[in-house]
Amino acid sequence: MLLFLSVLVTVVVGAANESTATLLGPCNVGAYCLQDTVTGIITSMWANATSLDLANRSIETVMVMPTHPSSINLSFNRIRMLNQVELPTNNASLRLLNLSHNALTLQPTGLPSSVQILDLGYNSITAFDMSLSWSYTQLSLKANNMYSLMLTSANFPPNLMALDLSENPQLVLTIDDVVLAKLLQPNFKLNLMTNRARSGACSAMTTLIQSQLVCVVKAATSEPTTHTTQVFTILVLVLSVAFGFCIALCRMWCCRPRDDTIYVRGTMCSSLSVPLARPIQFSPTPVRPSRFVH
Repeated sequence: MLLFLSVLVTVVVGAANESTATLLGPCNVGAYCLQDTVTGIITSMWANATSLDLANRSIETVMVMPTHPSSINLSFNRIRMLNQVELPTNNASLRLLNLSHNALTLQPTGLPSSVQILDLGYNSITAFDMSLSWSYTQLSLKANNMYSLMLTSANFPPNLMALDLSENPQLVLTIDDVVLAKLLQPNFKLNLMTNRARSGACSAMTTLIQSQLVCVVKAATSEPTTHTTQVFTILVLVLSVAFGFCIALCRMWCCRPRDDTIYVRGTMCSSLSVPLARPIQFSPTPVRPSRFVH
């Protein structure tokens, strides 16, 4: 009988927890509240606390994300989206945000730039833009539904020292050679344990990291290629020839009046009229007699 009552209480409590939807939002000045939308119970929390533990509170909706605590634990809830959450960034001191074991399907955007450690493990995120995570030092995307991820020198967080991509069985990871060198550094913590990328999914070369295949492409650099250098050289030559031709043409045009003044044109159509020292005289020229007499 006691065993039956114990099981009954467990089932009732579990059913009540499943039906509870909790709302996280602001209430009084300097405080945030958890509101049970079923029972109406409101729990107030002071936002000035250094650490805020909201794990396993059946939270489904987050209206405002507290930013004054240095760490917030929102794991083991039912949060589906944070993209429309009001995220004040003024004087934010939030450094660690744990959103693991939720129902997120999209990458949270607009998080305060102060966040350095972000745990998104055990969600249903399918894509992640690394360019939106510039300030992170530790990032976990463990056990999501990631299909592809591109890590390049242009979007890789400069201070990132720990990256967990394990338990994403369909993930195809593509990196450039600059990121490859960073991932292989002794002080970088990388977890790819269950990555199953195949060489057929790569359009470039592949390499093994932690016994897992990774696609590697050449990093885009600012150094000009051979084709670019040839085109630039030809363009410089053409411009140099054109410039020299223009200079020569200008010199000819500018020096023309001076040459006309000094030198007499040797043509009958010359516009110069130079007076002669003595008039022209005509003298008869004797004609030689012909050898044939008519």
